[in-house]
Amino acid sequence: YGTTQNPSSFDPLNAYDTTSGDIIVNVFECLYGIDYANDEVEPRLAEDMGTWDTNQTVMTVTLRDDVTWQDGSAFTASDVVWNFERLATLSEDDLCQHASLWYNDDGDIMFESIEETGDYEVEFTMAKTWFDFEKLLPFWGASLIKPIDGYEDDVLDLTDIDQMIGTGPFYLDTYTPDEKTVLFRYDDYYGV
Repeated sequence: YGTTQNPSSFDPLNAYDTTSGDIIVNVFECLYGIDYANDEVEPRLAEDMGTWDTNQTVMTVTLRDDVTWQDGSAFTASDVVWNFERLATLSEDDLCQHASLWYNDDGDIMFESIEETGDYEVEFTMAKTWFDFEKLLPFWGASLIKPIDGYEDDVLDLTDIDQMIGTGPFYLDTYTPDEKTVLFRYDDYYGV
């Protein structure tokens, strides 16, 4: 993968530039994605589009049960919880490059909590009714990485490439600054 400039990061929470984003979307995935051919949001790691409670403050998302991380381990609800708790922590600590997107008009992080309600189900509880949250879920900055001990409250840098495990169709192999980023096909990708 050749680019006109170096990526700033491969960590979805530590990047806000298109070069990084172009690489991130090939390695990591979101709960939802955009089908650009039809200009529609569609489920990716989620089984369906999720449901809201009658107050529009709790969103329940059922996850696919056939997804594996690129190291072969199962993708589950606990992985989603870890990623969104990390997003909240890094946003509050000003370490998330796109933190401002995740706050509502009261200045609070959009979701109060995320809970694992089953092996393949999560529940987001909003601080208040705030539909921008759902619109942000297909954004590559909401891409999920395999949980890594010690990174609950820190960002990965470009030298941490061996720890950057996603669920996407490609995995990161090498990065040479000012030269190239090498991706290889993930043969067990569920989307094939």
